[in-house]
This record gives sequence, C-alpha cells and structure tokens, in this order.
Amino acid sequence: EEWLVQYNMDENRYNAGRGAHLTLKRAEKARALVNKLPGMVEALAAKVLTWENERGVEFLYDGIRLLSMLEEYLILRQEREQEKKRQREQKKLQGQLIAEQEALFGSKPSPLKSAKKVSRRMSIGGGGGNNRRLSLGGNVHQTPRPDSSHSTRATPNSRPMKKDDNSG
Repeated sequence: EEWLVQYNMDENRYNAGRGAHLTLKRAEKARALVNKLPGMVEALAAKVLTWENERGVEFLYDGIRLLSMLEEYLILRQEREQEKKRQREQKKLQGQLIAEQEALFGSKPSPLKSAKKVSRRMSIGGGGGNNRRLSLGGNVHQTPRPDSSHSTRATPNSRPMKKDDNSG
C-alpha cells in the first residue's frame, strides 16, 4: 500500500523507459489489492471476534491484540482518505477563488511571462544592440564601416566592363 502511494506521487511514472510497462502492471495489481483491503480487514475482524467469543481468550499477534491492530489500521486509512478529500476540496476552492478574482479584476499575466515580453521588446529594437540581426524578416539598418581592404578589391560583378572584353 505504501509503495502504491509513492508510485502515484511519482511524476515520471508514465515515461516509457525500460520496464515501465512492468511497473504499470504492478501498480494495477497493487491498486486492486489495496481496494480489497478494507473488506478483508472487516472480514478478518469479524472472524477474530467470533474466535475470541468462542474461546473467551484474546487473539494476540506479537503480544498485541489483533483486533486493536485492525481497528488502528482502519482509523489510519480513514484519516488518510479524509486528508485527501480535504486537499481536493481546498484545491477546488482555490480554483474557484482564482476564477472569481479573474472575473472581477481580469486575468493577470504571470510575472515570468511579462518579464519575457519586456526582454523580447528590448531585443526587437527598443533598447537592444543596434547591430543585431532580427529573425522577424525586417531589415536592420547598419552603417557601413569603411574598410580599405574591401573597397579597393574589385569583384567580377563590380568591375567595369570594357568593350574589348566582350568581343573576344
């Protein structure tokens, strides 16, 4: 039962790694057994009670009365179920409260998202570097740097054509 509780809290239980299907099968079997436990405990308690009434002696297990162990187990289980139910109701109330606040004041972006938007605006042209290339498709106007090595070289496309070169 404890293993099943830990398994249910594990965020990675549905990741398809090695042996994930085996742990999923194990969890299904464990869940079926855990669901049967309350009935089994009640049946065992009834049988122990009849045994004690027939013999007039307490049924002891490791020096402790078995009925008290079973009652303690049932109480702990009920407390766990009530705690889960309380947490679900609290989560539901928080959701309703958030919905009411959004209805009154409008939805509010999270601080993380607004910070991303501000930094994005800065990089698009508000305050970022002027020589950045943008991936938005717009042209970035850069002032050309005079470079003596590039300006003196002539490329085939920039070389003035002579009439003599074409006639050959």
